Amino acid sequence: MKCLKCGMEVKENNTICPFCGSSIENVKAITETTSVELPVLKAKVKKDTTSEKDTDMLNSLAQKFDKDDVSLEKTRTIKPVEDKEEFSLLNDINKQIETVNEEAKAETVTQEVKSTGEEEKKEEESLSLDTKTSVNKRTKVLLATVGIVLVLAIAIAFTISAMAGSRKAQTSDIEEKLDQALQVYYDSGKTEEITDMLDEYKSNETIIETIHDKIKDKSLEWLDTYFETEYVSQAEFNSQTTRYKDLYRGLFEYAIIKDGSSYIRALDSGDYDELTKRIDDNYVDSRIFYEAIDLYNNKDYNKAYYALNQVSNNSAIYTKTRIYVDRINSNVLGLLKADIAKIEQDTTNLSDSDILKMYSQIEQIIIDYDRLYSNLELDKNKDYSDLLQEYKTKVASYSN
Repeated sequence: MKCLKCGMEVKENNTICPFCGSSIENVKAITETTSVELPVLKAKVKKDTTSEKDTDMLNSLAQKFDKDDVSLEKTRTIKPVEDKEEFSLLNDINKQIETVNEEAKAETVTQEVKSTGEEEKKEEESLSLDTKTSVNKRTKVLLATVGIVLVLAIAIAFTISAMAGSRKAQTSDIEEKLDQALQVYYDSGKTEEITDMLDEYKSNETIIETIHDKIKDKSLEWLDTYFETEYVSQAEFNSQTTRYKDLYRGLFEYAIIKDGSSYIRALDSGDYDELTKRIDDNYVDSRIFYEAIDLYNNKDYNKAYYALNQVSNNSAIYTKTRIYVDRINSNVLGLLKADIAKIEQDTTNLSDSDILKMYSQIEQIIIDYDRLYSNLELDKNKDYSDLLQEYKTKVASYSN
């Protein structure tokens, strides 16, 4: 049979539940009758008399809560329930049982917390940074870590240095070899050594890129030489222009190898187009310049001077034109002074009229030079102006 209050199985002859202290007689009355009625309770029970059922209940309680001090003297006698006030006694018993349960649980939790606290304290003490053992242990770990890091750093640095040195040496060798091949090509036009290098390193994109960069740099050096060289005539200039264009065309069209379905050129198309365009642009301006040079060489200074001043100041050869302009001015003044020297004589044995005639003739020659070389605008040249003023003064001194 089950107790209606706590649901535990109890014996059929028990009148009180040994687990919760509830009255079993009430339970029997409820289960045995179809209509629920309150049982008739006995009016009185002798206080000093303990029934056998009460003794069984107390023993059961002692076993359940593991208490040795449960006795009849410490326990109130439970009377049969006769009215509502009697039910409070049962409630008191239930509260007592619940209190015992809660105290047992609280004691268990307290022991567990105390045990856990002691373990955590021991662990904290073992891990404390202030303990000598911990310091020694951490020092050893730190030293070992630093040692490993240093070894790794040195090994990595050595490896990187070795690799960098190897790459640098390889690049240096390639550049030196390529310089020789390009010099052979510049002198003879032969491209075999260049194509051999392209074929040798065609599978290495980095080296091929290095070769392209080096060839472009060398091509720009050649272009500067072409620009800066002062050719003696237009014919020489035309010849050298053709030569340099052929140099670049050879690197683009002949210094070439086939790699699968593609081609690798010593000079790529973009660089080739740039270099040839700069030569063509320079040639247009330089053609006028070298026409002026031809006139200059023929001592036609007036026309040469005019041609030189037709070159734009944005041109690559503009600086060269200024050099020849200065040369022309210097040469014309040199011719003028030479003509003056042919006329001028020692005045010691000359009369004043002869001296005046001589200085007048020189003055006229100076004026005629300005007319003959009108493009030079000699009157704006300080040396010419000073020379003209000198002889005007002399003429004036003998005219009085």
